[in-house]
This record gives sequence, C-alpha cells and structure tokens, in this order.
Amino acid sequence: MPALNNEQFEIAVELRKLSLSAPSTEAARLVLVEGMKGKDAAQVNGVKPPAVSSVVSKIRQVVALVNRMHEAGSILNSSAVQE
Repeated sequence: MPALNNEQFEIAVELRKLSLSAPSTEAARLVLVEGMKGKDAAQVNGVKPPAVSSVVSKIRQVVALVNRMHEAGSILNSSAVQE
C-alpha cells in the first residue's frame, strides 16, 4: 500500500528542497506513491538502489516532522502565536 499520495509527496520534496525531476526523486515517488520496490524503481530510473533509499529516507523524515507538527497543532493555533 502506498505511503503517500502525489500531493503529499510533492510537498515533502519541496520542503526537503529536492528536485522533482531528478531520477532518484522520481524513483522515490514510485516507491512511496506507487508502492514499487526500491530496487525496481531504481532500475526503471537508471539509478542505484542506495540513491533511492537515501531519497526515500529523507522524504520519510520530512513526513514524520510534518506529522509531529500536525499533532502539536493546538500549540500552533494558540492566540500567542497569532499576535
């Protein structure tokens, strides 16, 4: 089952300042959005599996941080922050 949808993936890539057009990023999209195995996604995009693994890891780190921020939402929405 895919971990992210396309929009979530693109947001995570933007937050991590990765290039959407890079082959390793496209391979990571295949893994995280399409549910493809990393080895297969690497082969399709002409990159080495460790490069795909690295990008997948970076994107997962961003997603984890965004999830933590979402869970802390009540703090971010407080009147003290809005001033």
